[in-house]
Amino acid sequence: MGDIIPYRERGCKLTKQELEEYYYIKQQINQTKTCRELFYCRRLVKEFKAKMAARYGLDEK
Repeated sequence: MGDIIPYRERGCKLTKQELEEYYYIKQQINQTKTCRELFYCRRLVKEFKAKMAARYGLDEK
């Protein structure tokens, strides 16, 4: 999950809400201690990537 948001390096500007969501996801990943939390973080990352892919027309990985 280290490549949560590759979009910043690609030059895509995140809105304030997207930036807050990005930092929330990073915080959740850093605090993950159980498998359940890990699956929750994976879902957050997948949803965020889908939103960014839809917004910027990028391939979702």
